[in-house]
Amino acid sequence: MLILTVLSVGILQSQELYFPDLDTLTIQRNLLGLHESLKKIDTTDLKPREKAAYYYYSGSVLYFEDNNEGAIEYLLRSKSILNEFSEDERFVFNLNDRLLEGIGSTTEYSVRPQELIEENCRIAYNLNDPTFLYNCYYYQYADALDNKKYEQALNLMNQAMEVVSNGSSPNLVANLQSNIGHTHLNLRNLDSVLPNYQKAEKYYLLVNDESKLAYLYNNYGNYYKIIGDFERALDYLLKAYDYRLDQEEASTKNFILKNIADTYYFNGEFEKAALAYETFAKKSDSLDRADHAKKIQYYNTKYQTAEKEKQILVETQKKNQNKNIALALGGGLLAVSIFGFLIYKNTKRKQRIAEQERELEIQKKEKILKEQELNAIDAMIEGQEKERQRLASDLHDSVGATLSAAKLQFDHLAKNKDKLTSLEELFEKTGNLLDEAYTEVRSMAHLKNSGVIAKKGLLPAVEKLAKNASTQQGLKIEVQDFGLTEKLEASLEISIFRIIQELVTNIIKHAHASEANISITQHEDTLSIIVEDDGRGFDPRAMHDSEGMGLGSIEKRVEHLEGTMEVDSTPGKGTNILIDIPI
Repeated sequence: MLILTVLSVGILQSQELYFPDLDTLTIQRNLLGLHESLKKIDTTDLKPREKAAYYYYSGSVLYFEDNNEGAIEYLLRSKSILNEFSEDERFVFNLNDRLLEGIGSTTEYSVRPQELIEENCRIAYNLNDPTFLYNCYYYQYADALDNKKYEQALNLMNQAMEVVSNGSSPNLVANLQSNIGHTHLNLRNLDSVLPNYQKAEKYYLLVNDESKLAYLYNNYGNYYKIIGDFERALDYLLKAYDYRLDQEEASTKNFILKNIADTYYFNGEFEKAALAYETFAKKSDSLDRADHAKKIQYYNTKYQTAEKEKQILVETQKKNQNKNIALALGGGLLAVSIFGFLIYKNTKRKQRIAEQERELEIQKKEKILKEQELNAIDAMIEGQEKERQRLASDLHDSVGATLSAAKLQFDHLAKNKDKLTSLEELFEKTGNLLDEAYTEVRSMAHLKNSGVIAKKGLLPAVEKLAKNASTQQGLKIEVQDFGLTEKLEASLEISIFRIIQELVTNIIKHAHASEANISITQHEDTLSIIVEDDGRGFDPRAMHDSEGMGLGSIEKRVEHLEGTMEVDSTPGKGTNILIDIPI
């Protein structure tokens, strides 16, 4: 067997390139030396296994030099050789692991990610190697997490914990505890989040793993943001951002910075939010700069509006204070004058004044009775009109939204009936939507409010609305909540639900979107709602000219609740609608 001498800063003096002995950390720390050494090797006389190892090292070096395409080309050459000859399973596992890091979830290469995962899991079970088994479970965990199958992801991490919990791999145990805490956060099992984070944090602090601590503290920030404790969330996010990460982790640091900007916004610190987002935008892809500029402008507008409101409040208080002083002085002088006048005239006009007062009292009572009669008539007319409007609005918002979702399902079925493999599930879901529309009509006939809101509150009703409006291969709607831990007053929840329901109906009917997002954030005295879609957009200036119950109707609902509504939309670039309602 040919022995190859590889001189790489003292790593290998005479190394047999039969199996990749160098671990990832060693390769990263000695990229230059290993690269130069590999360039000196003549591959002409290498045997197949030696050549496979040579390609593996070359691909690994290129991968850590951010040459992903070149790395995958060399790694696939190594894979091709190992497929033709009997291979060492550990070699194959490391090679597949490196390939998975390079190609991610794409299917454009000759080898599919799922095939590599299945092969590595077979090897892990054959060798019963804890580290390999951990990687196998982690592949499946990452896939489950991407597909929002959080219960499955949690089970996989618990299985992995059983494999590595013998104490031989404390680093893997800490990673698992961090992942388990993150999965509980996605499941909203909030009581199980911090205990797992704290165990992982203890180990990372012990070994001073700054990269893992940055990830962990970012997750801490997300936890406190979800429960509405934005001050503590900012403490952890700023701590995460202070860690010095490697160059290849720059995107992670920038992601933390965006998280900081969003949390400043939710905490009402609009100026800091704008500054943080501006820093984030400078470090981001230039293709996204237009969107970043909009976000920065929005945060600055919020800050300027808040400052202006403070100034107006101070000036109003001063004016009211001066007005009160003037009224007090004027009132005092007037009282003295009237008192003196009454004393002067009292003896002469006492009887006359008494008679006038009696007449005035009679006139006042007659006026009150007439006003009460008119108010009763007006209230009856207004009540009848409101009842008509409520019925029309409920039919449009509730039944209309449900039937729109059902129609979307039927359209999807008509267009793809020869391609779909789950017709039974689609028919069942469409049938459920029609049943729900029938139930809603019956409920309105018996003067009942929305059952889901009455029993469970606003958030479950919105989540159910998003689920019903989503289709398997069409529109996908996600719901996010921050700080919404308690139910609001029933009539307010119903009004807010109707607003969101109408916005979703508009997305289904007009947006032609593939993805939409509903974000509900509860502040101390305000509820913020953001509804976004990636549809075709429109010109907001024309929204008041449209017919039917469109955005103009929604804006009137918001104004009735003493809230504000902002529409940000551009033709071809989707729509952003931001609503703030006092609670």
